[in-house]
Amino acid sequence: MKKPFCPLPWVMLATRNDGKVRLCAQSHSSPDKGVNRGDDGKIFTINQSTLAELKNSNFMKSVRKEFLQGRFPESCGRCAKEVQAGLRSRPDYESANWQNFIDLEKARQLTRSDGHIESPIRFLDLRLGNLCNLKCRTCNPTESSSWYADHVSVWGKSFKGFQGQKLRLHKEGSIWQVQGDSFCWGENEKIAPALKEALETVELIHFSGGEPLLLKSHYKILEFLKDIGRSGEVRLEYITNLTVLPEKALQLWQDFLDVRIGISIDGVGAVNDYVRYPSRWNQIESHMAILDRWQRPESIWYALTLHAYNIFYLPELIEWRIHSPFLNINNREPDPLFSVHPLHNPSFLNIQMLPSQVKSKVSQRLQSYLAKGSRDGRFDQTPYPYITTAAVEALVSGYIDFMNQQDQSSFFTKFIDYTDSLDKVRKQSMAEALPEFSQCLRQGSSFLDSRL
Repeated sequence: MKKPFCPLPWVMLATRNDGKVRLCAQSHSSPDKGVNRGDDGKIFTINQSTLAELKNSNFMKSVRKEFLQGRFPESCGRCAKEVQAGLRSRPDYESANWQNFIDLEKARQLTRSDGHIESPIRFLDLRLGNLCNLKCRTCNPTESSSWYADHVSVWGKSFKGFQGQKLRLHKEGSIWQVQGDSFCWGENEKIAPALKEALETVELIHFSGGEPLLLKSHYKILEFLKDIGRSGEVRLEYITNLTVLPEKALQLWQDFLDVRIGISIDGVGAVNDYVRYPSRWNQIESHMAILDRWQRPESIWYALTLHAYNIFYLPELIEWRIHSPFLNINNREPDPLFSVHPLHNPSFLNIQMLPSQVKSKVSQRLQSYLAKGSRDGRFDQTPYPYITTAAVEALVSGYIDFMNQQDQSSFFTKFIDYTDSLDKVRKQSMAEALPEFSQCLRQGSSFLDSRL
């Protein structure tokens, strides 16, 4: 088996929504949350740290040494699980993205025996705050400010921060805010010195949120790069809910070397409207149509997260995909259908928490869809040259295997309680929005006879 290697500890600086620095987004699933700490145990914040100490903290040096010794570091447990399940993990595609700059052998050459490096930051993963206009069911108040009011209605004024610390909400006028709001770190008048130094050498910036296209600080960074004459050297990458597509963004993007856009999706039609509340699928499709005419085909893709609410409807999503009129979106060889990730946390939304009888019914539905598509050849008859029967089978079979890899059904009761609570406060109904899945749950769990 190939030894694990990820280039990110050599090229990237990543922040959370609260300005704290971490290894990468995937590492947040680990027990230590993948945070970059000083020797005193304090988590580094980008506004109060130098770039030198962020790059070469003992934490970062230790991560590099682990990879050079052919092991996944403890913070990389999520990717290790995905590799074990046979899924395409982040180290796979990041190795492809950065192969011209670094691989395992080059990493050995660039790294001192203690893990120290002198090479510049080439990749920034910036979460500039949690301002967002959606309150997706798979999200929470740390990632979306729109979640605040619903959280207060259901669970009260306190919620857990990234490290499990208690954060408290209070009302300013008619708006709920976090006391001592660290989620506004990106709105400082001046760009933090460490970030400004990294912008002098960066080649790729990833923005996600919150919703990055709503964040003023995001536009401030683009304008700074334009002012220092670097915009033509920098590629931009976004994960956006695509409910907004400001003209200001379209204009600024013209000055940059490349713009890559990942469109977050969970399902089509009613599935989208239920999970990604209060978005409307037809509005998102209208913005897809604009991007389909605007950009190069390899630069826009569908970013799909699979979780308990949408795994049952994966066939419907694939059907939409293979018949989609947006021929310039996700028309690429790697990940030809979607760029897919399984939701790991919270555990009560992970597909592994479904009861065994429900998993069996979901598996049968997905396998039946594969068999029918293979027989009638629909997967090989699309306008997308990279979508094939083999590609669809690899995607669907991989997630059937992942779903059945572990039994986390102890979280199922919490899934139902969570769903009921949100349905009441949002005046929604899973039974109405997702009737087939609701029926599957009733048939697969006697616990639900009176709940759905």
